[in-house]
Amino acid sequence: MKASTLEEINYFDENLFLYYEENVLSKKIQMINKKIIVVNKIEVIHNHSVSIDKNVNKIRKLKLQKKSQLYFQKVYNHANFLERLLLRLTAFLSRCILRIVYLIKK
Repeated sequence: MKASTLEEINYFDENLFLYYEENVLSKKIQMINKKIIVVNKIEVIHNHSVSIDKNVNKIRKLKLQKKSQLYFQKVYNHANFLERLLLRLTAFLSRCILRIVYLIKK
């Protein structure tokens, strides 16, 4: 991405941490009527969550992901009250299921 495009979309949204950054960038780019293309022939090695896995457990990561999802849907997709409520409910249920899985594994 060109630096001028990043500047035009006011850079990254500082309200997000770890998740949904790409979604926000693409939404912001769409909002300024620029096109997004995918180049499939480029290979990138990305060590997913290497540093974050050492410092944040799975339940906390899920909570951060769901918080970012709710923020993205509310701010960029203008989710209504019912949609936000359903997202909160599914986030709560996801955390409960993950905790149960942890308990079973112990």
